[in-house]
Parts: sequence; C-alpha cells; structure tokens
Amino acid sequence: MRVKFDPLFSQFLLRIGDGIEETDVDEKIKLPAMMPIPYEDNETFLNTLLNLVFPDIHNYSNNVNFMINRAILTPTNECVNEINNLLIHKFPGHAMKYYSFDETLDKTEQGFQEDFLNTLTPNGLHPHELGCPIMLLQNISSSEGFVMALD
Repeated sequence: MRVKFDPLFSQFLLRIGDGIEETDVDEKIKLPAMMPIPYEDNETFLNTLLNLVFPDIHNYSNNVNFMINRAILTPTNECVNEINNLLIHKFPGHAMKYYSFDETLDKTEQGFQEDFLNTLTPNGLHPHELGCPIMLLQNISSSEGFVMALD
C-alpha cells in the first residue's frame, strides 16, 4: 500500500529488488535514516510507530479511508493483540466489548471448557473478547438479520 503513495519508498524497493541498492561489507542494506524508529523501550517504540502509521486517529471516524489504507504487519497473533489494544485505547469515544459465543457439548464440563476455550486465539479467528471497531463482512444468518445489543 505504501508503494502506491510513496514514490521514494517505491524506488528504494525497486533498487533492492534489482540488486543495485548499496550494501555494507556484510552485504546488508542500510535503511535510510528516516525509516528506522529509535528504540528506547517497548511502550515508547510502539506508541511512536502507532503515531506514524495512524496520525490524528481522532479524525478517523470522520473518514474511514484513513483507517483502511493503513496497516502494521506483525509476526504473531500475540503482537497483533498488543498493538490492537494500544491502538484501541487511542480511539475517541466509549469502548464497547464484544464476546464470542461458545458452549460445550457436555454441560457438566461447561465452565472449565469455556474458560479454557476463551484463552485460545487460533490463526484465522479473532480473540474471545473484541473491544474495537468492527465491520460485518458476511452475515451467516441473513434470514435472522444482524442484531447488535448496545448498553
């Protein structure tokens, strides 16, 4: 996405792909000074990253294109959840929490199983608790409509 709107970054990636970007003695590419974010500690680093990727987040509710044209890629779901939690706290307004609905087949083990299942976040599934802006991509039960309870 950045390549589309940042010609300098696009040219940098093309030079890397063509094998003509300068390297050091270890054959490593030196990133331009404007790219790396200085590291002090995790919280400062992540807040700086979020402010660079999502500037003026309080204005995003007025124009969703600002939000959908930005992304941070991470290697694990744990990193995704950490970044999401930090980002969600920056959104203006009242936070809503949404929980997945699950139940076990054997009601005698209901409490234990639910607690355990709610701690899992398998690849491709969202966490048990969502506290973020959501968008309905597909309504599985369209005959029943989409109903949301608000407090």
